[in-house]
Amino acid sequence: MTVEIFWGEEPRVRSEVQFLDQLKADLSSRGTAATILVNFFTNSSSRQIDFLVVTESHACHVELKNYTDPLVGRTNGLWSSRRPDGSLEVIDRPNPYVQALECKYALNDDMHSLTTQDGSIPTPPKGKFYTQFDSVVCIFPRLEDGSQVPSDFKVQTRGYADFLTFLTTRGAHPPWNRDHWEAFILMLGLTTATTKGRRKLAANIAQMMVSSYSRHFKEFYSPRLHELVPLPLDIGPSLVSSTQLVNILQEERHAQVIGPSGCGKSHLAKHTALTLSDAGCVAILVEAGMYEGRLSTLLNRSVGRFSINSADELLMEK
Repeated sequence: MTVEIFWGEEPRVRSEVQFLDQLKADLSSRGTAATILVNFFTNSSSRQIDFLVVTESHACHVELKNYTDPLVGRTNGLWSSRRPDGSLEVIDRPNPYVQALECKYALNDDMHSLTTQDGSIPTPPKGKFYTQFDSVVCIFPRLEDGSQVPSDFKVQTRGYADFLTFLTTRGAHPPWNRDHWEAFILMLGLTTATTKGRRKLAANIAQMMVSSYSRHFKEFYSPRLHELVPLPLDIGPSLVSSTQLVNILQEERHAQVIGPSGCGKSHLAKHTALTLSDAGCVAILVEAGMYEGRLSTLLNRSVGRFSINSADELLMEK
């Protein structure tokens, strides 16, 4: 059984990494196939989602928390941890129950938005997707004995072991198949988690992956572009038409286009990328303003709206 992982950003918080590793191992040992969406923001309300776990018989959103003392809390207000001497120490962080509930509604809105874009994707009665999946505040690695925390039909609070049993028991699940979930993953701009040293895919599968990316890439950019007006490019001692940029890139492998704001650099870059894509290249357009210190993250964000695969996978298979 396969456990697939897709993420907006690779998790770096220690408890999140440990939870993901443990969950993947436990699901695999039980023979439970799953798709796990990790560390991403919803399009609606920009809520950060820790995990959305989908098995064949259950779909569950997870708000992950890492506490080592017994917890005391309600559906509103700050939670507290009970110290060894019996005193309560207020946890100066947002209420986990409220966080989970807000994320649940944001996921509902994104799922509903997807069905408005694609009428072939099933919609529950009255569009209430929040009735089609569960939401859990998971205390990892365990919920200590003596904890007094809220659990109801909207959001449940469980320790990891209890959560795993709950997840692998038949429960709420929208009537979506693999294609529907893949469309959702694409809409969210998530990429597949890669492992080092993986084997190259079979040639036909790799070609399908690249072709799918190129098709979505062109469908996104082509309708938004007016025709390219050839302009002169100053290359050293000579002038050439901007339409020749494609030839220059195919020969030199790289080029830097410099010019004042509004002169058409981005417009030329998009036309060039589309032409290269038609020629069989994997074209990736990135926005420098989104760079936050990791080129791989920027590349994955850039391909995320067009493919569930990472930039590294697309370029490797090509």
